Amino acid sequence: MRNEAAGSVLGHLIQVGTLQGDIAFRESPRVQVVPRQVPPANPRFTGRTDEQAAMSRVWAHREAGVGGVPSIVAIDGMAGIGKTSLAVHWAHRNAAEFPDGSFYVNLRGFDPQLPVVEPQSAINELLNSLGVSPREIPPTYVAQEALYRSLLADRNALILLDNVRSAEQVRPLLPAATNSMVIVTSRTELPSLVAHFGATVIKLAPLSLTESEQLLQAHLGSGRVTSDRASTRAVVDNCARLPLALSIVASRAASRPGFKLADIADELHDESSRLDYLNLGEIGNDIRAVFSWSSAGLSDLSALLFRLIGSFAGPDIGLGAAASLVGTPMPTALSALGELTRANLIEEYRPHRYRFHDLVRVYAAEQTKHDSPEVTDAAVRRLLDHYLHTSAAADRLLDPPRRMIGLDPPSTGVHVPAMSRYDEALTWFDDEHRNILHAAETSSAHGCHSHTWRLAWAANTYFYWRSQWNEGVHMQRHAAHAAEDLKDPPAEAKALRGLGRMLARLGEFTEARECHEKALDICTLLDDRVGQATTHHALSFMFDKQGDLAAALHHAEAALPLWRALGNKAREARALSDLGWAHFRAGSTQAALTECREALALFSSLANPHGETLVLQNLTRICTATGQLLEAAAYAQQRIVLESQLGNQISEASAYDLLGDIRHSQGQDSQALDAWHASARILRDFGRAEARTVEQKIENTQRNSRGRS
Repeated sequence: MRNEAAGSVLGHLIQVGTLQGDIAFRESPRVQVVPRQVPPANPRFTGRTDEQAAMSRVWAHREAGVGGVPSIVAIDGMAGIGKTSLAVHWAHRNAAEFPDGSFYVNLRGFDPQLPVVEPQSAINELLNSLGVSPREIPPTYVAQEALYRSLLADRNALILLDNVRSAEQVRPLLPAATNSMVIVTSRTELPSLVAHFGATVIKLAPLSLTESEQLLQAHLGSGRVTSDRASTRAVVDNCARLPLALSIVASRAASRPGFKLADIADELHDESSRLDYLNLGEIGNDIRAVFSWSSAGLSDLSALLFRLIGSFAGPDIGLGAAASLVGTPMPTALSALGELTRANLIEEYRPHRYRFHDLVRVYAAEQTKHDSPEVTDAAVRRLLDHYLHTSAAADRLLDPPRRMIGLDPPSTGVHVPAMSRYDEALTWFDDEHRNILHAAETSSAHGCHSHTWRLAWAANTYFYWRSQWNEGVHMQRHAAHAAEDLKDPPAEAKALRGLGRMLARLGEFTEARECHEKALDICTLLDDRVGQATTHHALSFMFDKQGDLAAALHHAEAALPLWRALGNKAREARALSDLGWAHFRAGSTQAALTECREALALFSSLANPHGETLVLQNLTRICTATGQLLEAAAYAQQRIVLESQLGNQISEASAYDLLGDIRHSQGQDSQALDAWHASARILRDFGRAEARTVEQKIENTQRNSRGRS
């Protein structure tokens, strides 16, 4: 007997030789169970209050949505940030909102062992959960989608699609009804869900400090966590507030009840072994493994950029620096950075500015062990060239009269942004000064001593004008060591002078004097008159700060003829201003006013507003001290305008403070308070301790005013 069945068969298939009578099939009736498939919630889930509220708002406002479109929340963020935990926690808390069921599918977008779940397989799984037996599932994919949407059309259901790799996995699984809600979790950004389906994106950031401490308390108890706040903070900081890292540490601590948090903080302190500690021996609880799943699918260029930024970049990186690091055109680097951003491996926190999560940076840096020294050395050289040549170009705009130093041409592939205005240069330095400091450290560590001292020289003006004395000292120390190793006396003199200036600002006068006198000896030996004049200026300032007025006057008098002989009008004006201040401090008020006014006129003729602010500060103080308050107020107001135009906000605050003092001395308390309030507001914005001094003036004046009334 030949009996064949071909093609697709729906329902039962019977193959027999001879059939007499009927065949009856008896099927047990299906038990109707409301699906509740969402995995158990973490009982120690902590925080995310704002994110939970946002998800609830999406569901609450569903009636306002377009017909046929479900409420969709797309939760994305880096590996270990707690996307699934948030989704599961919210789903359980709001299960009553979905009486027809809560469905869950793990699409395995980043599973290291199992393949990605294709949409057709997911639909079959969901249809089965909806009560469709395998024999009733349509044979074609299109029909399966249609049946899936039909079954959900009148249901109030939640669909949680976890661990999604791409929007293509999600689209076929979206119901066509406003009475359902879809939560999607993914390590990658899914912008097409927003563009085509109006999804609400919730991008998870690391936990706050308070939330991080609460998570540790949930695991370890409040007593153990609150008894040593410093160690708790160290643990939180070394875990960079990443929920998975904190949970791993808490699990290790819970299994070692005799350990103090200080012991655990010590184990985490060493960055080179930190990721070793963040590993519970299971693939899902190993930070390295978890991060590797996100980076595994990167293109070659993006993977290289990922490794190089982790190894050699500073606290953040701009587009030009990133392009220089890999030696590619800017659009190519931008595309690679976009890939890293979409994968949540790096954050674009401002347009074209990027930064790593601290633990991702450690992981990325580890991966450069696979790169050849030729690749990494060339990348470091390009990055250093970028910061050096751009710093030098920006410094020329900040201080045009300054004598430039010689630079080798930048390496091929280095990008130096075009700048033509003072404010552009200042903004660039504001963005990059921490990276420049890091670049100096990197160049020193790699033996690139020529870059080290030149970077310090190029950034010296900025660090000085922005009153960043400690950072300046750190950088100039690197420069001095580099110049000494190079056996380059001119470079050593520059570095020592820069270091001395910063030390004097910090009141470290003994070391500052040693630096300046050694620099002056070198410049005298080399017959470097520019160096001599510059060092005399620095010594005059230092001795004035120290209170040695005779020495300050001596060095101010020594600098002026040198600048005049060199024909440098801007530096001559600065020397006149310094000499005027030295004469005032020595008691020669009339000479002081004459010299400072001459300096102001010279700076004005040179269109040098920064120089004008320096002289105006001296004139304000001299006129105030000599009782010429109307002139003092006028000078202070001129300075405020110029400092504001230059973007020198700390100096602007200082000028407002002086103006307030003058108005108070004139008996004009209302105007004094206005000036002091302006000063205090700026200082508070910058977190400066001087704000409190100004605030005390305000409080005292207001108290005295109430007493008089």
